Amino acid sequence: MAPAQYTPVSAGGDRTAAGKGRRVRLGLLNMMPDPALRVTERQFARLCGRDGPDDLVLFGVAGVSRGPTVAAHVAERYRDAAAIPTADLDVLVISGTNVGDPHLPGQPFWRGLREVFAHVSATGLPTLFSCLATHAFLL
Repeated sequence: MAPAQYTPVSAGGDRTAAGKGRRVRLGLLNMMPDPALRVTERQFARLCGRDGPDDLVLFGVAGVSRGPTVAAHVAERYRDAAAIPTADLDVLVISGTNVGDPHLPGQPFWRGLREVFAHVSATGLPTLFSCLATHAFLL
């Protein structure tokens, strides 16, 4: 199998996904704690330019502790992480989260997160792991 080709995307440059005739489609699996969730959304929306509805696709994973207001926001705007394999993404970013217990396999979100890891490993979907997601992926 030939290695995947990387086409860099610069701010303000051409963001067309090579061979797909559309803009780069970025998935964000946002597990950030409640106070940082919307800030993280806005940062990635700005990064994408947010010119079209499909530029940034938000995902959540079951088991991340949420207060009622943020839980309602996630329920309204986010897709379940199980939809990542069919989302036709060009790249995925997985954020970290806060945990009280450092034993990650014991976390309520672990199963869903491992399913995402299995998908990106099997398909080669370009993925950026941030903070805790990096540690979790390496387990």
